[in-house]
Amino acid sequence: GGCLQQLVSEVANSFGRVMKGASPQAWSNTVWALATLHSQKAELGEGSALSKIASAGVEGIVQQRWKAKPQELSNTLWALATLDHHPGAATINTLATAMAERSSTAKPQDLSNTLWA
Repeated sequence: GGCLQQLVSEVANSFGRVMKGASPQAWSNTVWALATLHSQKAELGEGSALSKIASAGVEGIVQQRWKAKPQELSNTLWALATLDHHPGAATINTLATAMAERSSTAKPQDLSNTLWA
């Protein structure tokens, strides 16, 4: 557990710099990966590092929501629910609206993940 905790802490410290200019997929993948590890009961370390990464990831995809694919939006919403991370109603509404605007091109899995979240 200690190595994973150290990695999460180091990622949190350099996340903003490393992810600057990242694509919606990169932001979504990062938050999804955290949630996946969390759901597998991995010892990820202190909550502040997780919250810092999740918050930055959500901010990144919100800023680029206009070019995010349905899967990236649904994975982000799923990750937030899995992590029990609450970025605020306005942020959730922004992501949900972006997903609704793309619902006609979404795959069934994207829609079910969004509804689950």
